[in-house]
Amino acid sequence: MKFSHKVYYSFVLFFSTFIFSYLSFGFTANAIWNHLNIKESERNPVEVFKLPVDNFSKGSGKSSSGINFYFNGDYEKIKTSYDDVKLYLDQNPQDYYVILDVKKGLWNYYLVQNWVLVKK
Repeated sequence: MKFSHKVYYSFVLFFSTFIFSYLSFGFTANAIWNHLNIKESERNPVEVFKLPVDNFSKGSGKSSSGINFYFNGDYEKIKTSYDDVKLYLDQNPQDYYVILDVKKGLWNYYLVQNWVLVKK
């Protein structure tokens, strides 16, 4: 067998192993995390937050449209369909609040139960 074939097969073996590992272990870990997070949130009460909207995004390419705001010091986005956001794209986002109904899950992760946009 030629040296170039050995190198090629080594790369193919490495990347196929990497992809298999990610798909099997990464997917499984993510599914378990989501299940545990949902179960934990079911035991907690609904909390309501009224937060100012930072901007509305219409999405392009791989990014999705949504409503952007700050929550607990972190920049967050509620992904929505373009139809939900298109009415607000020409509006001033600082004139709106997003009201979030959330439940606290594991490690201070919140799961959004419902959201509503309201004018200030």
